[in-house]
Amino acid sequence: MTGLAEKLKQYMKKNNITVFDVSQATNISVMEIYKICQGECFPENREIVEIIANALGMSPFDKKQLMESYDIGFDGEANYYEKKCIIDFLQRLVLRDQDSMSRGVKDDLEGESATESKEIIYGRQNIDKFIQILLEKQKKEETEIYLLCQPEYEYPYQILSLYSDTLNLKISHIICLQGGQSYEAKKYNLDCLLKMQPLIMSSSDYQVYYYYDKQESHFHNLNVFPYMVMIGDHILQMSENYQCAVHDWGSEAREFFMNIIRGYMKEVTPMFVMKPGINDIINTYSKAIDEKICGVVPVKKHLIFSSMLGSVATPFDVSMDYFNVEGEMGKLSRAFLRRNKELENEMLRTTTEYKGFFKESWVREYMETGYLADPYYKYCNKIPLESRLKVIETAIQQIQEGKIMHYMLKPDALVMPDDLYISCFDNAQVSLLFRKNNHEWCFFVLYERSVTDAFFHFIDALDHSSMVYETEETLWRLQEIVKEYKSADSKKEDEER
Repeated sequence: MTGLAEKLKQYMKKNNITVFDVSQATNISVMEIYKICQGECFPENREIVEIIANALGMSPFDKKQLMESYDIGFDGEANYYEKKCIIDFLQRLVLRDQDSMSRGVKDDLEGESATESKEIIYGRQNIDKFIQILLEKQKKEETEIYLLCQPEYEYPYQILSLYSDTLNLKISHIICLQGGQSYEAKKYNLDCLLKMQPLIMSSSDYQVYYYYDKQESHFHNLNVFPYMVMIGDHILQMSENYQCAVHDWGSEAREFFMNIIRGYMKEVTPMFVMKPGINDIINTYSKAIDEKICGVVPVKKHLIFSSMLGSVATPFDVSMDYFNVEGEMGKLSRAFLRRNKELENEMLRTTTEYKGFFKESWVREYMETGYLADPYYKYCNKIPLESRLKVIETAIQQIQEGKIMHYMLKPDALVMPDDLYISCFDNAQVSLLFRKNNHEWCFFVLYERSVTDAFFHFIDALDHSSMVYETEETLWRLQEIVKEYKSADSKKEDEER
């Protein structure tokens, strides 16, 4: 019996609801409801489960559990968890107010000028507060911070992300990830990414380096203080359960521990790279085109998840008008576009699948404003309505000809920022382009294999999920938008006459 059938039977028994009652309320045959409850057949789609849950009058909590049991049964436990982590990650990219944490620390460091250079701190709360005090005392133009700790200890990520708005923090983080293709390893590595997200989204210069090994070989044996946080000249060595720490400080102590860190850095690999400038964005995309389209690495799939219809859906003349601005930025962008145009046919030829996902609200925003939700808009010209319509019509034509598959996401199916782009070249590299905490745009390139696999699997299966409209529905909705804006334009012209 499936988890879905188990939960359904339990709920019906608890509330004295019969199979006949459910059939009457849903217009689904008694036999089908009976087979679903017995686990003899699995609902064809999510909508059937939703109809049953609504007919039963389930509370939001019970309905959520029932829907989750369907998703687990449909995707399998490993794929479901992978998908859930990616959705959580994208949802957390939505900008939020981070001022909710209290920062009223008036304590000062005791004994810093004493002759002893070590002290013991007991209790996680005291260690947490001590880290906060160290941050309060930082007065330098730039503070270097080194973290050798696993994400199970979440406090440093939270407090450092908070202070990144007032302190110029450069953070280097070394982490041990689980190697292999097992479900447990992938789950652990995705959990690490989620827990690091406050610092990823912060204003600090944050870089993570990883190596693969078994956690217990380092953190659950006789190593007394396996974790370390270094803030300026202050070093905290912490126990495996974060309940005890040794505080060292001074230039000699810093140099001793820096030698240890330098040794680690020779053995680790960047988990991701964050590039803050628009020039970096263009250069990174150019490199990806050189490597993956020009034959160094053959492209098996090319997936784009964007807040508009993707550059291939935008005619070349429209793009050139958009970037027809003065200065170095306009010159760089137009050169990049010309090169893209020359390679477009080759790109489509070497790509076995090219998928684009977007929301109707994003298309309407573009139609209303004449600007794309991207880092270049402040350098660019407003696209006239005629050209905007041309972009949508080109996308419609591409879908009809089967050249490129565009899919419209259902409203609220995926909570994510309006200004987010995700690109996947095979499952070897995943890049995200998004805005960091109302600051400049950030180009975030993921390298760690299990995490890139998870993103790739999620987007690769997205067009088969209940989160998107089918191709015919997508086409119809785009065609309706074109009709609506053409009609509005004609009406405006009549009024002007």
